[in-house]
Amino acid sequence: MAKRKRKTISVGTETEVLTKSRRRCCLCYYLEERRDAVLQGQIAHLDQDRSNSSADNLVWLCLPHHDQFDSTPSVSKGITANEVKVYRDRMITEIAAEDTTGVPPASPPQEQLEVRACSTRRGRVSLAQVIVESIGIRPIRIVAWYYFWNDGTGEPDQMHEERHHSLPVVLNERDTHELLGTLECRGSQVTGIGVLDSDGKRWDVPAEQIAAFARVAAQHSFPEHLLSDEDRIPDDSSGQDIAISVRAEDSPQYPHERLVVTIANSSTVPVRVFSADIEWEYEPHRHLSEAGNSKQVAEVGGAVSLSHAGSNEPIPAGGSREYFVDGVWAGVLQSAASPDVLPEKIKITVATSRNQGWQLTGDGLPEAVISVARSVATAQARSLI
Repeated sequence: MAKRKRKTISVGTETEVLTKSRRRCCLCYYLEERRDAVLQGQIAHLDQDRSNSSADNLVWLCLPHHDQFDSTPSVSKGITANEVKVYRDRMITEIAAEDTTGVPPASPPQEQLEVRACSTRRGRVSLAQVIVESIGIRPIRIVAWYYFWNDGTGEPDQMHEERHHSLPVVLNERDTHELLGTLECRGSQVTGIGVLDSDGKRWDVPAEQIAAFARVAAQHSFPEHLLSDEDRIPDDSSGQDIAISVRAEDSPQYPHERLVVTIANSSTVPVRVFSADIEWEYEPHRHLSEAGNSKQVAEVGGAVSLSHAGSNEPIPAGGSREYFVDGVWAGVLQSAASPDVLPEKIKITVATSRNQGWQLTGDGLPEAVISVARSVATAQARSLI
């Protein structure tokens, strides 16, 4: 088989490649940040065709990167021609800018995030859709999201920080991550939104986007004005007083125990319960790796909504109502009874207003959860015999 004759690189083309690059290896320049190093190297052909010696097909590479580029790895992903070309063109542009101005161009950001937010809602609940994009060249780890809000009473802005169930996550260059967060205020009251990285740095949504967020939230808010006073969600829990107790008892429908939560209204006015949940947090968080992806995710904890029989009428003054975790949801409590869940990390939360709520920790809650989880495990084991 005849071999393709190698075409000699002309002196003019060679000079163009060397002077434009200043004998800088573009892979060292960007991947290793060796921006001022003049290294021994060779001119490489991007398409591996030695007969194609046009300037656009040539690049100056240091000897180690030249050998790496010419090799064909059997397992790992090798350096691609398009990748080298992008780095080469970017480096030449920066060098040309320095030649024109006499000032070295600003280095690309090592860690940089662009954060955007959109207002939405689910029924009466205000939500924030937060989109995070990494535009730096180094990975950055996002651990939490937060928002500021102000109720217009003249008090300083309040801040709420939350470790969302989809966090933490590691973003590489041009990676994006979206989360849907629940707001404990009206969307129109939001004055700031952002994310927190693992170094404690806060990355905020631009102010003009926050103004648009609040404006859209006000336009699409739940039509509370169409509801009666009884059905409206109060802004706070003024005048309310409730007591929460918990126990484990035999389920009337299943061969195991169920969790029973009693909410008693000790105030002199009716109290409507808008949501009631049992929540727990893993300590430490359960870190997972997504298959085929460099991103790291973590399971922070879990939650189960409490249910009750009958309508959701307000609990009358001096009255009480029982809520339950039973059936398949009782099985979920096995996660709450795991060794990596500390007793103080199990809690019941009850929302009776927009900005305030009630919480129970301790007081027999961990013991009741463990009792239900153990009875479910026993029932499951016996069903397999």
